Amino acid sequence: MLGATLDSPSRRAPRTHEIEGIAPVHRFHLAPRFLQLAALACEGNGYKEIGEAMGLTAGTVKVYGALAMRSSGARNRTQLAVWYDRGYFDPPPVDCFPGVELSDT
Repeated sequence: MLGATLDSPSRRAPRTHEIEGIAPVHRFHLAPRFLQLAALACEGNGYKEIGEAMGLTAGTVKVYGALAMRSSGARNRTQLAVWYDRGYFDPPPVDCFPGVELSDT
């Protein structure tokens, strides 16, 4: 931004998820497939492994990941996984992911 300095105030207040180390003030609602992606990412899986588990291609998983990050405000897949692990998302409907272990938070 031209003319901006470290001392000049921002034109907008930062969103809660943009402030490092601060949790979102509300829980997010994500589509069940996005929650499944977040659960698998939380286990440390890459796009290829997530795609195999979900029956999708790695490219589709990348698109789902981008949509999930946009919906929640997460900056990257790691932040999405951490927020999932900490329970910042509303729980999915019961038994919507057969064979996938979801966190109890």
